[in-house]
Amino acid sequence: MKRKLKTLVLLSTFLSVLSLPLYASAYSKSYSFDMKAGFDGSTTFSLSNAKASTTVKAGTYHASGKASSDHSKYSVALNGGLLNYYGSGNISANGLYYTKSFGTVSKKSYKLRLSKTSKTGYKVKGSGTINQ
Repeated sequence: MKRKLKTLVLLSTFLSVLSLPLYASAYSKSYSFDMKAGFDGSTTFSLSNAKASTTVKAGTYHASGKASSDHSKYSVALNGGLLNYYGSGNISANGLYYTKSFGTVSKKSYKLRLSKTSKTGYKVKGSGTINQ
């Protein structure tokens, strides 16, 4: 009996530990953008008091719509008001995926603020996800 109880406890602990990473990364919501300067998005991201990040990929384009070999820079931010603003820092719009951490955010609803932070290229377009 004692052996069965010990096995049950170990199995329960093992399964609990395995499920933690799944729970920690449970929130993921996508977004896309096509910008010449910057804008505030309309999608709401309802986040909890925990670490948040974005995984994003974007390219730089000429006015003709063709991809540019010169790469612009852009930033992604979670805008929850004056005291709840979390930015990514500059990201290169070179067609590669980047994951940027916002750190621990407050439990709140956020909108995205996207900004083209360099004058290179006509526009930046891409897509990403907010993860928590």
